[in-house]
Amino acid sequence: MNAKHVLVSVVIGLSVLLSGCSQKAASPGPIQKCGDKKILEEVIGIMSHVNANYPIENMRPDLRMKEDLGVDGKARMQIRMDLENDFGIKIYPEEIEKARTVEELAAFVEKKVAAKK
Repeated sequence: MNAKHVLVSVVIGLSVLLSGCSQKAASPGPIQKCGDKKILEEVIGIMSHVNANYPIENMRPDLRMKEDLGVDGKARMQIRMDLENDFGIKIYPEEIEKARTVEELAAFVEKKVAAKK
């Protein structure tokens, strides 16, 4: 390896190090689990209804809202309205944004329903 290649390697290594690309992203925390099977099934049904690209037989609790299902702002709004109507709960837009997976959304709904009682 000549001096030019060594210099380029050092520059690239330093830029990766300084940009933080070599660091692992902080984990957002453990995935919340839903203990109520009926709530989970209802949430899965709503997700399948809103996202026609994922039929209910392909819908799984571990699917990620944005990355796997492609849930955008409009879909989140529809999901929120459906959940509010079906479960008689109030969900604020910023609350539903925190759910990363179908399972986390169901766990969130489960907590809201329990708090309503």
